[in-house]
Amino acid sequence: LEIHECNPTMSYGESCWIRIDELKPTQFAVGITEVMQTKRMFESWTLSGRNLKKLSKRVPCNVSPDGSFYMFNNHHFVRSMWEADIDDSEKWVIARVINNWKKATTRTDFFRALWQVDMIWPYDNRGQGPLDPRLLPSHISELLDDPFRSLASKAQDRGYVNDLMLVPYLEFHWANFFREHLEQEYFGFLNSDRINSNSTLFEWCKLRVYDPPCYRVPQ
Repeated sequence: LEIHECNPTMSYGESCWIRIDELKPTQFAVGITEVMQTKRMFESWTLSGRNLKKLSKRVPCNVSPDGSFYMFNNHHFVRSMWEADIDDSEKWVIARVINNWKKATTRTDFFRALWQVDMIWPYDNRGQGPLDPRLLPSHISELLDDPFRSLASKAQDRGYVNDLMLVPYLEFHWANFFREHLEQEYFGFLNSDRINSNSTLFEWCKLRVYDPPCYRVPQ
């Protein structure tokens, strides 16, 4: 299987390799606890294991009018790879082009088009927004920590939220739900690995999320 380096002329469905430094985010935040766990996993794998993971977890991208590759998904995966203590020569991923917007004449038109098809999450790490997409970070390392996003991921892993719905940025919807409803006494668990082990916190999630109508995307 031969995969070429990404270039701005690529069309829908084509895959290519691209250095992480060249990818552009379409969100303002990630869950750092989740990122650090995946980072440690990457570091424990062999080179061939990491390469197999890259092949299986391709990063969907929209190509902008200026030829930049904007990620639609897998920001946590990419940030984890960027943070990992591995050689810089390994810090690339496989991108899969989902649209080439070269006919969008301006950057503003491009962002407007992405917004209309839910391919941007224009909210900051406190759930505030929507923000102007032109303020999006230019590099994956600039995304700020939203601890509620990590909580949403862990609740999803434990089966406490519905992960079967094909809803863009589903975990951020749940992050905002937890941000609004979680009692302050639990906040100390959000910024550390204790988010994995506190059974009381996850029992809280289970009781509330499985109670209809919470077992769906919160409004």
